[in-house]
Amino acid sequence: MSQVYGQGESVKDLAIGGAIRANYFVKSWDDPNKKKGGELAYDMIRFDVNANYKNVIASGQIRFYSSAYGGILIHHAYMGYKFDDYSEIHLGISQVPFGIQTYASNNWFFNINYYVGLEDDYDMGLKYVYQKEKVGFAAAFYKNSEFPADNFSRYSYDVTGTQNEVNQGNLKFTYTVANVELGASLQVGQLEETATGDLGSQSAYALHAHGTFGHFDMKLQASYYHMSPRGPDKDVVYMSAYGAEYQVATEAYSYTLGLMYSIPIDKGPIQTLDVYNDFGYIMKATDGFADSKMNVLGVGVNMGKMYTYVDWAMGKNHAWLGPEWTGAFAAGQADADWNTRFNINFGYYF
Repeated sequence: MSQVYGQGESVKDLAIGGAIRANYFVKSWDDPNKKKGGELAYDMIRFDVNANYKNVIASGQIRFYSSAYGGILIHHAYMGYKFDDYSEIHLGISQVPFGIQTYASNNWFFNINYYVGLEDDYDMGLKYVYQKEKVGFAAAFYKNSEFPADNFSRYSYDVTGTQNEVNQGNLKFTYTVANVELGASLQVGQLEETATGDLGSQSAYALHAHGTFGHFDMKLQASYYHMSPRGPDKDVVYMSAYGAEYQVATEAYSYTLGLMYSIPIDKGPIQTLDVYNDFGYIMKATDGFADSKMNVLGVGVNMGKMYTYVDWAMGKNHAWLGPEWTGAFAAGQADADWNTRFNINFGYYF
């Protein structure tokens, strides 16, 4: 934290940070990409601001991607009040309290729940959080997602297009015993058909366990979601992020497992090597819809301010890991092949 003196010489705590990242990748389903030996590309630049003045707090993060990935994206932006060391309230764009947080994964791609809006999701509303010793609790009301339904340039996945997320409530409880956090999450809300204003519904539920045992970390989560949109199509909705949208099945169960072992190195700039495997499975409830799967085997190279993800990502009926974009997370293909992407993400965090 740095001290900044403003009008009247009031003391304010202000922290400014950010990151610069680039990607090298090779896609198994992209022949031109493979033929030239992959591609080294700009990922993003981000800036973070966190402030605290007499327990009145604010936090924001903005990201600058290429135009092909949505351009300028707001990650989060909220103000609030810190009641004590255990509880605070946020108003604005904040992380939805659902499942394992901050992430239910260890790799650069996240896990499969992220791609259907159930991992690292951010919406616009009011959130209260409490954490003291073994007990955690969060309650939130989100009036809507962070942007209108026709804006696809967003960081986290939301229902968009002809539907708009509105009036969403979240509850989350956690209890830690013997280094294992056990949690339950509930989400209920409405879907507004943008053409008529008719209201449908959406809900999601999750149970999770997150354990840390020395250098070993385990993340396990089971989730279920169901969306009932108004309009002619009941089996799919459109969801979007990074400037593009795709179809998602309206009802599914999902299961994720993340394992990581951190190896102390402390030689030269390398502090640890974080070896991990993250697996995700979406079992769709609609007859004839093929399930989606994802597995990422990788290692994180921790060099203090620089962190590099080296990932071997595999996907089946996965929009980001295969040739089928629009319908992969909806109907999919029963005979879909596994596709792979080798990815190295270089990041400097300041």
